[in-house]
Amino acid sequence: MSVRPLGAAWVGGGGDPPRPLARLAPAGLLLLGFGLGFVPLATLLLGRRPRPSRPAAPTPAVLAVAASVAGLGALVGALAPTTRLPLAVGGHVTGFLLVTGVLLAAAARWWPLPAATSTPVPATAPVARRAPVRSAVAAVLLTGYAVTAVAVPIHLGFTSALPVGDRWRLLPVVAAACLVFLIGAELATAGRSWRYAAVGGIAVLALTASAVVGLAPGFVLLVVPLFAVLVGWQAAWAAVLRRAGAPWWLPALVGAALLAWPMATTLPLS
Repeated sequence: MSVRPLGAAWVGGGGDPPRPLARLAPAGLLLLGFGLGFVPLATLLLGRRPRPSRPAAPTPAVLAVAASVAGLGALVGALAPTTRLPLAVGGHVTGFLLVTGVLLAAAARWWPLPAATSTPVPATAPVARRAPVRSAVAAVLLTGYAVTAVAVPIHLGFTSALPVGDRWRLLPVVAAACLVFLIGAELATAGRSWRYAAVGGIAVLALTASAVVGLAPGFVLLVVPLFAVLVGWQAAWAAVLRRAGAPWWLPALVGAALLAWPMATTLPLS
């Protein structure tokens, strides 16, 4: 009696051949469904109330400051204590996001950005104050939705996305760094959606450059595409929340959950 090696069956030497699309395609559709489903959910929970405009500097000044801050964040982040986290690549990314977020918030507060202007809401269209309880409930539900939207498709179609072992204590650290970065981006761009997306793109480029020049581990280059997709995804959701009149901190909170969960649960441990 001959025994066929297990590997032979896996590559098609017997039994059913592997079918990668059998998992990836449904997971991709599920991911798309979650992404689109956020729009009616946010509208239902928050409504469509206008937010007052905040002062905003000219776009070139904002982007120049963001580029300078991201470059400095890449330098300082490489020396941050987070690089010693037992998360091989995520530790460096966490330090970069934390330092860059702090610098963005400081720039928004103290940097002498020229010709800051604002467009006030007309007196004929007063901004209604949203009940704090409603905002808190929306924050809990939308953050939970964000975790589900990113964790379930990844876990079912790509790789394990469950926080086991050391990942439980790494998750809040990574989430805090993501939250600081997104709050800094929100403040620096005064909630202007496309400027906010541009700052995220600058962060992706800075992270890529830091890996190319050796400030970050070379493996970061393999993580950058995932990071870029997550940054773009959370920027789109942030725009939806702003149109729904969400408080300024809610896009950062929801976006932090979206960024942090795959970083903390799927990146390799060191």
